[in-house]
Amino acid sequence: MSGYRKKLDELKSMLVKAEDFSTVQSFFFDHVTCHKTFVQASEPAKNDKLEEILKLIGGQVMGKECSLTGLMMLEVREHSLFHGGVFMNGRIATIIYFSDIDIGMVAVNSGPGPSQMSYARIACLPNNGNVSAASLITGSGTLQ
Repeated sequence: MSGYRKKLDELKSMLVKAEDFSTVQSFFFDHVTCHKTFVQASEPAKNDKLEEILKLIGGQVMGKECSLTGLMMLEVREHSLFHGGVFMNGRIATIIYFSDIDIGMVAVNSGPGPSQMSYARIACLPNNGNVSAASLITGSGTLQ
């Protein structure tokens, strides 16, 4: 296995075990998205469940209802990976999510400076159709 495929396996493992998602996000951008074949394998996609999760997380980070604009969701079907970016009430956010294991992360710019990020692990579990988010705290820590 070579190129981005091997890096996706590392990324998936990091998402499951991470305690600090700033390193996961950096790994994704530094070691996965730089591969031309990864970019070519990424196709526009829609995922209603992830849209709802993004709204919930955005609402928790900003303390008010969250609207999404400019959502760009991409999928690498072969690896069950969704990734993309969006503006949450005007603040930029990125998402990485593996649908085969229902685990991912969201990084939201939570303050006026570019280094003020909030990170949240996404772990989707069945709950009779109700979607909720755990409490989030802004800052550089990882929240679950």
